[in-house]
Amino acid sequence: MEASLEALQEFVNNFTYLGVFAVLVLGSLGVPIPEEMPIIAAAVMSHEDIVHWWLALPVCLLGVLSGDMVLYWVGRYWGEQVLHWRLVRLVLSPAREQWLKAAYRRHALKTVVTARHVMGLRAAAFLTAGSAHVPFWKFVVADAGAALVGVPLAFGLHTSSRIRSRPSWPMCIAGSAGSVWQAS
Repeated sequence: MEASLEALQEFVNNFTYLGVFAVLVLGSLGVPIPEEMPIIAAAVMSHEDIVHWWLALPVCLLGVLSGDMVLYWVGRYWGEQVLHWRLVRLVLSPAREQWLKAAYRRHALKTVVTARHVMGLRAAAFLTAGSAHVPFWKFVVADAGAALVGVPLAFGLHTSSRIRSRPSWPMCIAGSAGSVWQAS
């Protein structure tokens, strides 16, 4: 496990923006990489002046959202076929699939926002959103809204925690307020 983490870190260090983007897309597609890891790596590289924060943050957002959109459209076009793959069934049982589809019918926006923050459920939930024919605009609004709070919050907290002499309190407060608003 540690060797794979070192290889992943080396990839991100060598390819900076492209590396962060690629790892985020892979994580969004279900590869077991915590989404926060490349976001934190981008924040640390930003603090160390390896990358520019004003480029790294949008790259993080694009990476996160790109993988989510791919999953949605795969579910939309090949949903039932893909949902029956053995690999998908390892994380998405038929019972969980039915529960998600019912949740999307009742509260599509809330379900997308919640799934965005649950590692291990995100990929299966976004495939199911496509196969359940959640309107694309609702999916994008909910997913982008949740990502626009979560990604800058993680990026900002890890950037400001690295700067001991002058922490970015406005970023921390704004991110925390956004998280509280999103949860309500």
